[in-house]
Amino acid sequence: MKDHHHTMFAYDYWACNRMIDCILDNDIIDDRILSLISHIIWAQGVWMKRIKKEEVGAYTPFNIIPPQELKEQAAQTHEDYKTFIELAEDFSAVLEYKNSRGEAWQNTYNDVLTHVANHGTYHRGQIASRLKEIGMVPPVTDYIAFRR
Repeated sequence: MKDHHHTMFAYDYWACNRMIDCILDNDIIDDRILSLISHIIWAQGVWMKRIKKEEVGAYTPFNIIPPQELKEQAAQTHEDYKTFIELAEDFSAVLEYKNSRGEAWQNTYNDVLTHVANHGTYHRGQIASRLKEIGMVPPVTDYIAFRR
């Protein structure tokens, strides 16, 4: 499982950076695109706080991270997940946490890590659609392209 999770988060980081590079290289100021890419990075940070059993605090899930800070925050989040995955001993262990509405939940670390990686893929698809709407060609972020 460790290798699988390392691969999935390496893919996620690669794909996020392709989107961030597209945004920065083309000076994109579209609020929908910026809020979605920010949301991916923000949500990864929230889940990491839950994993570390740190206080998440109040938040607005689609606040825009300034474009010049996207790469730095994505890199930090990626390093946090790499470290967690490397040090984890039991991915089937259960994480108890509260969601954004304060409701208590339990999921395995496998489930949480799978959710976080898939969450990014989902929102990158929304970004790709929005890029097409504004007349741009989105970067390729398919998993198979990453593996090639």
